[in-house]
Amino acid sequence: MAQPKIIVIDDDPTGSQTVHSCLLLTKWNVPTLKVGLLDTAPIFFILSNTRAMAPQQAGEITREICHNLKIALAETGIANSIVVSRTPPCEDTIL
Repeated sequence: MAQPKIIVIDDDPTGSQTVHSCLLLTKWNVPTLKVGLLDTAPIFFILSNTRAMAPQQAGEITREICHNLKIALAETGIANSIVVSRTPPCEDTIL
C-alpha cells in the first residue's frame, strides 16, 4: 500500500513553521490543490489563515477548502490520504 498523502489545513502560519521540505499552499482552488497532492513530499499544508476570523467566515473557508479538496482528490485518483485540521471544525464539513 502506498504511503498516505497527509494534508494539513492550518488556521495560522505557526504550524507550517515546524516542518520543512513540503509545500505551503496559500490558495485552495482545485488546480493548486492538485499540485500539492501530486508533489513528491508525503505532506503539504493549506494555510487558511482563519484563526482571527468570525466563526461563520472561517467555516465558509474551511468548507470551500474541503469541497475543492474532494474534487482534487477525485481528479488525481489519490485514495489514500489523511486530513489534519488545525482549524476549528465545522459540523457540516465532511470529506
